[in-house]
Amino acid sequence: MNFTVIIIAAIIVIIIFLICRELVCWYWKINKIVELMNEQNLLLKQLISTGKISKGTSENNVLNEE
Repeated sequence: MNFTVIIIAAIIVIIIFLICRELVCWYWKINKIVELMNEQNLLLKQLISTGKISKGTSENNVLNEE
């Protein structure tokens, strides 16, 4: 009996945590920010692969003039 109560309580706490986490992510628009950053990474990879931007470690990377 005691073990069952602990398992049910743990499941309820996990569900509440996941709901609260989703609400915080929605409020601060974290999910949208992550989505936009992933899109930005894809676009930057496309620019690098087409040669329109140089890949390097310099702080002053600029678009290549073609």
